[in-house]
Amino acid sequence: MVKGIVEKTMFSALKRFAEKEEESAKDIQLFIHTKNEEMLPEYFYAVKGKVVQDGDNALKLSFVKDILGRKMDLTGKEALSNQFLSNYFKMITAKNDKDKDLGLGLYVNNNLLRSLTLEEIFGED
Repeated sequence: MVKGIVEKTMFSALKRFAEKEEESAKDIQLFIHTKNEEMLPEYFYAVKGKVVQDGDNALKLSFVKDILGRKMDLTGKEALSNQFLSNYFKMITAKNDKDKDLGLGLYVNNNLLRSLTLEEIFGED
């Protein structure tokens, strides 16, 4: 059930961004990242691998308006996603011996295309 809701939400967001950019939804990439102490998620998107900019920075998206496509979040999805993603970010950035086995990858239909580094994902040197 949750997987279906997430997929529907993300596909709908990708379609909206594709219409806005006059591109195919296959050419849109949605990013979720964090750079703050609270580990709260921030959202941005790219077209054909190029991050959509707002001046010199990535265009930050609103979860409710841009991702959900709503004016108001009556169901509390933003609060739930913020809590889940914050906890997830904390878990994957925790420092212990188990982290050596943690990896990130780019997958298509459950097939690993290539491994990714955090620098590639978060755009840092």
